[in-house]
Amino acid sequence: MFFFSCEKPPDFSIKPEIEFEKITNISMLDPLTKSTLDSVVISVRFQDGDGDLGVSQADISNLKYRKFMDSTFDDSTKKWGNYKFSNFYYKTYRKLKGKYVYVNTSPTSTENQFDKGVFQELIPYDEAGPIDGVLNFSTKPNYKSLKTAGRLSDNDTIRFEVFIVDRNLNVSNTIFTDSIVVLKKVK
Repeated sequence: MFFFSCEKPPDFSIKPEIEFEKITNISMLDPLTKSTLDSVVISVRFQDGDGDLGVSQADISNLKYRKFMDSTFDDSTKKWGNYKFSNFYYKTYRKLKGKYVYVNTSPTSTENQFDKGVFQELIPYDEAGPIDGVLNFSTKPNYKSLKTAGRLSDNDTIRFEVFIVDRNLNVSNTIFTDSIVVLKKVK
């Protein structure tokens, strides 16, 4: 007598779905400037029905993907300026008088723009299929030096607004992280 067991693959949408998992702050002292340096790790739980999350070398030749990610792409010449792949998008908000307000991360940022980052492919292309797990993304919210009204100060409470994009340009839902205190004094 033989028994075979087949586990049915999960039925996830091909549009990535994310939910907040946790946020971690790692503070250290810069030995040269004696100022606090923070590295914040944003962890999101994800599900994706076709597993096309992350950027690989093959993405570089995908004009559709490049055009979507690069605002300097020129349709007439099919050329781009300073190209960077992005698939992790986030905005920083600081708590001010009990409310969260957008933090400008550069003098040219606007509240309608997201900061961008990249995570590498999670599974090889030839192993496409439903995947889920936790994605950890690190950023350094050391915006004290920026000459903008929204700059961060010591012991500020911040949170992030986050979404991701897959290789087929499916955009996930948008989530907010919990709050975290940054730029604490390190001894």
